[in-house]
Amino acid sequence: MNFLSRSKPGAEPLPPLSAELKSGTQKQHDEAEGHGLHAVLFGSQGVAAAREAYARLLGQHLLIQESFEPLLRKAAGASGWGRVVREHHYHLAGLRDDCAVMGVTVDMLQPLPATARFIERIETLGRDDASGLLGVFYVFEGSTNGGTIIAMRVRELLSLHGEGGTRFINPHGQQVRPRWMEWKQGVDGLELTVEQRAAAIAGAQEAFTLSHAVLGDVAGAMTSAIGGKPQVVVLPIKAAKQTN
Repeated sequence: MNFLSRSKPGAEPLPPLSAELKSGTQKQHDEAEGHGLHAVLFGSQGVAAAREAYARLLGQHLLIQESFEPLLRKAAGASGWGRVVREHHYHLAGLRDDCAVMGVTVDMLQPLPATARFIERIETLGRDDASGLLGVFYVFEGSTNGGTIIAMRVRELLSLHGEGGTRFINPHGQQVRPRWMEWKQGVDGLELTVEQRAAAIAGAQEAFTLSHAVLGDVAGAMTSAIGGKPQVVVLPIKAAKQTN
């Protein structure tokens, strides 16, 4: 893969890719962030519904990460992403532990339709020049900023102790801010073609859209009664959102 070209000779310098990823995905980001299932996770329908929603969501995330992380590791070795991808960006071990803590059942590990589409798309991006996979990586790592707040609320609501059950959504703990800044600096230092940058932004847009669809499928699969229209909670709160 050629990651050594930037804009064409004589062209204006391109803006930082991290800034373009943020501005180019704001609409999809806001839609995913505002999904009503977040309110359920925060207890709007009671503790039992929150626990089920969270366990089901973890199960779907596990399927997605099992597809994504091997392709990320492969791309990191083949594309010059070494300055971007670090060992702390691999979250499968923590996610598997969370699933055990939360009692994720076999039926919760069956891929929902949106999850299957997400996995198929990730695998397609991994077979191509992987620029689109960089966009998926942006979405997943960016979500760890709001994950610090979500983890705190989930631990309190579900009476979880320590980090058990929230290692995936809050993988970096107090290091989330410096690690996110390091990630953005690494991405901005990649020398991509205009076409590769566009593919990364498109990959991020798709990842947000598919994440929104997964939330919808999880809500539809729940057995706990959810009465009325779910309250919308925008996540993360403003203080964390400013780190993107």
